[in-house]
Amino acid sequence: MTKYDCKFKLKAINFYKNNDVSLKETCKKFNIKSHSNLTYWINSYNFNGVEGLKLKANKKYSVEFKASVVNYYKTHEINPRDLAIIYNINPSQVYSWIKIFDLHGIDGLELSGKVGRPSMKKHKKNDKVFPLTDSERNKYINEIINLKSKLYNTEMENDIIKKPNSLRDEEGHFPETSQIKAAIINSLRHKYHFKDLLNYWNMPRSTYYYEIKRYEEPDKYETIKNEIKAIYKNSRETYGYRRVFIMLRKKGFKICAQTTRKLMRKLGLMPDMYWGKNRKYSSYKGTIGKTAPNILNQKFDEIKPLKVFHTDITEIKMENDKKGYISLIMDEASNEIMGLQVSDSPNFNLVRNTLNELYKNNPCLSGAIIHSDQGFHYQLESYRKWIDKQNVLQSMSRKGNCLDNSPVESQIGLMKKECLYREKIDSLTTLKKVCSDYKKWFNYERISRKKELTPIEYRNKFLKIA
Repeated sequence: MTKYDCKFKLKAINFYKNNDVSLKETCKKFNIKSHSNLTYWINSYNFNGVEGLKLKANKKYSVEFKASVVNYYKTHEINPRDLAIIYNINPSQVYSWIKIFDLHGIDGLELSGKVGRPSMKKHKKNDKVFPLTDSERNKYINEIINLKSKLYNTEMENDIIKKPNSLRDEEGHFPETSQIKAAIINSLRHKYHFKDLLNYWNMPRSTYYYEIKRYEEPDKYETIKNEIKAIYKNSRETYGYRRVFIMLRKKGFKICAQTTRKLMRKLGLMPDMYWGKNRKYSSYKGTIGKTAPNILNQKFDEIKPLKVFHTDITEIKMENDKKGYISLIMDEASNEIMGLQVSDSPNFNLVRNTLNELYKNNPCLSGAIIHSDQGFHYQLESYRKWIDKQNVLQSMSRKGNCLDNSPVESQIGLMKKECLYREKIDSLTTLKKVCSDYKKWFNYERISRKKELTPIEYRNKFLKIA
């Protein structure tokens, strides 16, 4: 085997560092057989300086030193070559000590001779072997016990860390914290001492048996959990615990709101689509027609359906990089979507079709109020003619004040978060279908948290009373 002196190694390292060359090119230039040798020299030089490049003589090491090297290897995930760099010794010595310790234990390190091939020289018959004293033997025995204890604890800790993934249920959810601890202890009792597992978690024995018993008992909330899952799924995953609680009460379940919240968190059923912000589309282009006064003046207190309506237009970007435009008109009292039209252009035809849909659903509009912003569509003479023909009062927000039309602004934001931003919309046809499905679901199935009714239920109930 070729041996390289310190000057040669240093020359090769400097060439590699000072020139933009690869390990392979450096090895070829200096006729180094393996680039792993060059990598080892570089790491050794970086860690130990020039001392790390000097040839290691067959130096004798104490048993304590050998044991410390082996202990470091056993307790750390490290390559023997890297370990040799840390201790500035020959890698072959590290490999040899590890092998001897695995075969013969600490006594093998005491009696081991030179590292490498066995010597061909025959020992003289009068060679003396000096046995260990009792104090030395006890010392090494204690070291072995400590090493085994550290290894045992490390293995137990690794198994505990890996175990929770196997405790997930079918939907990927964990049990409660105390139940996780008890379940991990129960699953590892066959491999580790029960007392050691309890001490690791600092858990009393009585707590363990209580949690195991509770974990194995039938879940008293199983029926309610299944109903919560069904309600959440039918809500298009948009209901928080308050609306789910309302639906559970409607179906006859006796449960409080906080328990509903706790169960939903445990099941991982928490909607997150309401946390983002929307980009607002503006159709305002200045005063190009006639504006109307602000009749409502932010007094959104109408309780009778079909008396006050709000309308607006919004924009949505589709996956084909084209834009779709949605015109919506809603009832202030019931939040019912009375008209919803989709187009690829924000022209007046879009607004006209929305108004016609409103008239189709409710022909008796006389005396009602339709409120909008100051978008150019609502200033046009054609719009005002339709309003006058139906004997409807026109109301407009103040310039640049979205709060004056907040009911429909909120409605559009809700539709985007609950539906549009969660669907793959790649064409205008898809957008029309998605909006149509959402309108039907919103009017007939989605309950209001305050009214505890769907928009259609509220309208029918109020008109029946009236």
